[in-house]
Amino acid sequence: MSYMGYRILTNVAYALAFPWLAWRRASGGREWAERLGDVRPRAAGGLWIHAASVGEVAAAAPLVRALRSGGEDVVLTVVTPTGREVAGRTAGEGVEVFFGPLDLAPCVGRAVAGVAPRALLLVETELWPNLIAGARAGGATVGVVNGRLSERSARRYRLPGSPIRGLGDAIAFVACQSDEDRDRFVRIGVPRERVTPVGNTKYDALPAPLPARERDELRDSLGIPADSPVVVFGSVRPLEEEAVAAAASGIASSHPDARMVVAPRHLDRLAPLEGRLRAAGLEFTRRTAVGAGAPPAGSGVLLDTTGELSNLYAIATVAFVGGSLGPYGGHNPLEPAAHGVPVLLGPSTESCAESAERLVSAGGAAVVRDGNELTAGILSLLADPGKREEAAARAIEAIEAGRGATGRTMALLRDAGVIET
Repeated sequence: MSYMGYRILTNVAYALAFPWLAWRRASGGREWAERLGDVRPRAAGGLWIHAASVGEVAAAAPLVRALRSGGEDVVLTVVTPTGREVAGRTAGEGVEVFFGPLDLAPCVGRAVAGVAPRALLLVETELWPNLIAGARAGGATVGVVNGRLSERSARRYRLPGSPIRGLGDAIAFVACQSDEDRDRFVRIGVPRERVTPVGNTKYDALPAPLPARERDELRDSLGIPADSPVVVFGSVRPLEEEAVAAAASGIASSHPDARMVVAPRHLDRLAPLEGRLRAAGLEFTRRTAVGAGAPPAGSGVLLDTTGELSNLYAIATVAFVGGSLGPYGGHNPLEPAAHGVPVLLGPSTESCAESAERLVSAGGAAVVRDGNELTAGILSLLADPGKREEAAARAIEAIEAGRGATGRTMALLRDAGVIET
């Protein structure tokens, strides 16, 4: 299907869905108004950055800060409610955040007319055909920042008639994460001279390790004793719950003094995950039920809040980053590594390939293939302080070596004429 075929199909879908969309517009409040392209009109000539969810918002954050410090007018759009919540907290003063339009030509057209950007910067893989074409038609330069493409996505976009492949020439530049990403963008139709590997801006968004006093305060807020080892299972996805419950059971048996923090990727999995842990003979206390200084019941804390996981990695002795044992592509392993925490990952890391490869190659992270290896890997690290210290040092070194992509992206934006020199 060519882009014109995609546009015709989505226009038909818009016409057929119009009554339902009108109902959502009337009943869905500001969110659905924004998704349908109804945004507050702005002065023409600003920069529009479009991200998807939490990970992309984190990747965009250092670039947003750099652009704002240079006096640029920036709006940031997101796809998911969680991304909207995080962006609202982190985007900074003067940055308007709202939901991006559905990839339907009428919705895109209204949003482009309202924002009137001189450039649209798509974060990572947000390659929406109508959005790209609509922004170009509105006179905006379209570029990709912190770009990445998995091999699977590249193959899909290369299929005959792919609407993205047909729009490759509409993308003025790509600031991508790696040489492999560059090759994939070229294969889907972006001219090679427009694609530049600059690294991953997520490294620039990472904080320095928390001071000991702040780590102690975090432990206290969870009721975890100062001398207890802590294992954090972060961003756990449904197909990983059984393996995580088994690993937690093994840790509780071998290290009764250890405490665990288990965080589902999405809060609608709290009850099923809690059931898995209970079936494994474990009792966890939900985060919102833990009082400062009061020890949680059982083996640890089940995280039922948003926005805390990144900081809670700071108190970990060992961390497992989920989305990687199941077929999800993995989640950000840099957050625990930035705190000097040894990281375990499953083999599915397509969505964070550059970060995972860097950490594993440096010795700051290790790959486990299944639940048994996850349990064994955690127990091995808990039993060997020297091994943990070496992995922690390697993780910090890898993080520091990865910084600088934001500055290189800013230089590329100047060369492309998006911002002034």
